[in-house]
Amino acid sequence: MKGKRISISITDLMPLFVLLAVSLIFGVLTKGLVFSKGNMINIINQSVPYFIAALGMIFVTAMGGTDITCGSIIGFAGSLAAMAATEISVWLMFPCAIVVGGLVGLFSGTIVSKFKVPSFMVTLSLLLALRAAVSWLLNAENILVTREMMVFDRMWVKFPILIGLLIVFTYIFHYTPFGSYLHAIGENEMAVGHTGVPVDKVKIAAFAISGALAGVAGVFTVVRLGGASNTMGSSMEMKVMLCMFLASIPVEGGAGTKMHKMIIGVLTYFILDNGLTLMGGASIINQMIRARVLLAALTLTRVVGEQSERRNAQKRLQQEEQAALAQR
Repeated sequence: MKGKRISISITDLMPLFVLLAVSLIFGVLTKGLVFSKGNMINIINQSVPYFIAALGMIFVTAMGGTDITCGSIIGFAGSLAAMAATEISVWLMFPCAIVVGGLVGLFSGTIVSKFKVPSFMVTLSLLLALRAAVSWLLNAENILVTREMMVFDRMWVKFPILIGLLIVFTYIFHYTPFGSYLHAIGENEMAVGHTGVPVDKVKIAAFAISGALAGVAGVFTVVRLGGASNTMGSSMEMKVMLCMFLASIPVEGGAGTKMHKMIIGVLTYFILDNGLTLMGGASIINQMIRARVLLAALTLTRVVGEQSERRNAQKRLQQEEQAALAQR
């Protein structure tokens, strides 16, 4: 009995190639400092909120949707969680942030699915509304974290939580009917609807998951920064999206949306960002270098992916022609 043939496309491997290239370049330029124990711990500390926010966002992206509310949810849910922790109990931080983020996602998903409003427009409107709500809530004041809250910034606390979330939601995303529905909607939403799949409910659930995990990311952002402020979470949604698209996750969703790509994308972004910081130099120059490297990586990944898809399409066409000739 022949073993099952495993097929790995170049598109799946491109994010890994980009990660290895970026790691090698900055490993040489920083003389290995980027891979020192202390620096790797620093990278993990910085990237935890982004991993968690991207873990939620990928559920929406798989359907071909867009959710750019994670930064504002991080600010809003994180601020409310900090208030609940300081005024009531530190153990209310996570429940408060999850409920607030989940409700925002639930609202987004309902508007998108029931009223057929494009997800980009819905989440952009909510981004602006939530950012204003954060300013009103804090009233130009900062909420400082307490010593009890700082326990959530310890590596032995946040890292197991991150690994646990990755395991649970990766299983849901790749090995459950719900995850299959997400990818199928990204491929052809109309066809999925005709099979009896509750498309609206799947969409609402995906946005709710995205919002809830953004709320969790808000807790880790608060304790990492030492408090909540009006600008907390600002522009984080753009960085999370960069991490995902840097890993060749297709904007249109579908089968090409895979969890391992997201993980590689976040690591690539933070090794790049950290490497530039270690090298020193003016922040403006670093931003220009960062933008060019990201643009080059995105372009290369996209071009290679399209060429791979074109070759696969040609192979399928040749196989179909050969099969047709064999039948004659």
